[in-house]
Amino acid sequence: MILTASYGEGHNQAAGALRQQFVRQGVRSVQVLDLLAEAHPFLNSAIKYVYLKSSMLSTTGLDYYGWSYYATRNMTSENRLIKPVFSLGARKLKELISTERPDAIISTFPHLDVSEICRYVGAVVPTFTVLTDFALHNRWILSKNDKFYVATDELRDKMIEQGIPADQVKTSGIPIRHSFYETQNIEEIRRKYDLNPNMRTTLVLAGAYGVMQFTERIVRKLAAIPGNQVVVVCGKNERLKTNLTASLQGEPRIKLLGYVENMHELMAVADCAVTKAGGITLSEAIQMNMPPLIFKPFPGQERENAKYLAGKGAAIVSNDFERFTLQATALLSDPEQMRRMKQRLAELASDRASECIVTDVLHTIRSKMTLQH
Repeated sequence: MILTASYGEGHNQAAGALRQQFVRQGVRSVQVLDLLAEAHPFLNSAIKYVYLKSSMLSTTGLDYYGWSYYATRNMTSENRLIKPVFSLGARKLKELISTERPDAIISTFPHLDVSEICRYVGAVVPTFTVLTDFALHNRWILSKNDKFYVATDELRDKMIEQGIPADQVKTSGIPIRHSFYETQNIEEIRRKYDLNPNMRTTLVLAGAYGVMQFTERIVRKLAAIPGNQVVVVCGKNERLKTNLTASLQGEPRIKLLGYVENMHELMAVADCAVTKAGGITLSEAIQMNMPPLIFKPFPGQERENAKYLAGKGAAIVSNDFERFTLQATALLSDPEQMRRMKQRLAELASDRASECIVTDVLHTIRSKMTLQH
């Protein structure tokens, strides 16, 4: 059983990547559950609304989510918020554990103390947590698990400093879909998307949680850089695609796309990408060795993710349009800077995180079953 949440797409994508890998390794029954949506659908919708609105208002200073993230980042189990927050979905999870009798429970979102729920219903079930960011928020480690899986050795060290036993924290990387590890036919992809093979390609990921309010200005600036073409992915944001089609119609260096299933193809041909700083998206960029240009990262985990990669020399972060323009132009005009960033990204790449996690989870399950018998 994999527990996830729909605040952004990252937790769901991580859960989907793990499910895909379990199936590849012969596990026939994998249940992915958006716990709060199942347990409290109206409350879940309200939280999603606040999350989205907060992200949209982050540039104005009216950012509830960012404020709450930093206010609770170092929270401990004694915090008064713990009990009400960590009880959400508990009744539903107790029912599911009793009826479904899972062999393991994996969390890609820090809902509640799953191991405590298991003990409450008398179930001996190993529990695991997969952190989907490059920065630590203490909410992830308030549950007692058999194992935590993290993106980097630095994050592992921070968790050990917080009192998590070293043998319970494994550096795995963040799970992404299997397609991001496959070899791509670059020429074929360029033909598929009608891209000029003699030009650099910049990818702009401008969906619902992307860089919406600055998208047109960003795209025009990027397309004006000599030798550069731009592919804009609007995702499921039909309004954005309609508006951009109307304003950018006839621009030969700009390709506008809606929802794209095969994002790995576009990342394979892109020289760099303008993107948000979600843990999954950045992990995909790292695996595809595609330098990310992060524009106005949202306060909270995205800002912390951006700071981590920028500190490693593996991303460029801009908080105003003028600086973004200068940094993007410099990167796309300087092959040596591009080479250095790609080298830093290669140093951060993990070896098939989903496979590492799933193999370790299955080993733990089998070990516990052997002990019980």
